[in-house]
Amino acid sequence: KIAPAGALDLGLVFNHKWLGLGFSLGLPSGKESDSTKGKTTKFDLQLNIYSKRVVVDALYQRYKGFYISNPGDFSNWDSTTIFPQLPNMENYSIGASAYYIFNYKKFSYKAAYVRNEVQNKSAGSLLVGPFFNIDAAEAPNGFVPQELTGAVQDTFDISHFSSISYGLAVGYTYSVVIKKKVFMNFSLVPGLGIKNIETSLNGERRASKNGAAARISYRFAMGYEHRWFLLGLTAQGSQGNIEIDNFAFMPSSGVIRLFVAKRLDVLKKEKVAFK
Repeated sequence: KIAPAGALDLGLVFNHKWLGLGFSLGLPSGKESDSTKGKTTKFDLQLNIYSKRVVVDALYQRYKGFYISNPGDFSNWDSTTIFPQLPNMENYSIGASAYYIFNYKKFSYKAAYVRNEVQNKSAGSLLVGPFFNIDAAEAPNGFVPQELTGAVQDTFDISHFSSISYGLAVGYTYSVVIKKKVFMNFSLVPGLGIKNIETSLNGERRASKNGAAARISYRFAMGYEHRWFLLGLTAQGSQGNIEIDNFAFMPSSGVIRLFVAKRLDVLKKEKVAFK
């Protein structure tokens, strides 16, 4: 598994009515982690549009610097103090999805993830809409670090891959509300579509293939709602499945946020409640 080093990011999120914009940068992971797994530079940018009937999510991610987290699965690597590293490997992802909320009269996506609306009773909705993703990665010396055996390098002899996928997703979301104060939301949206993938080695095309694409997106939110403040947790992510010849790629992304917020000048006439 090729993974980025460092798990903590520092970001800023702005929400106003139906529009949300956020970005984050990777935080330094410390000298011990740098020597064990190497360094990863990260940049994440997200755009969200949440109206009563439609949810739109878009993202751009660019990472540089990766390591092999499971070298013992395919080589005689038994060290836990250092992992094989790919410091010059770069990965970027561009994605967008849009869902129509069928039960928009009783269910509010903004109530769970933006918190500028209040949903007073438990309710859910079917979600349907298109998705689009571009995933690519490039490593000048190949996807297998030089520390691993030549047999592994010969099996996985590529230095670049790119994939474009698009299709239709159908899923469901549900919010549980307890005494109008505690809320939890669960969303699961799998999708199927078409993909085109290309691989190359040192600039020479190795393979190109069209086929079926599968992708799944998930979200979770929970929190406590008060008139003047709120606190909670949100998590979201997605994972795709790309296969070509003897290669299998599963590009994925995810983020977990903890938040504490204080409401300012909240007036009853400005609050929208879903009953």
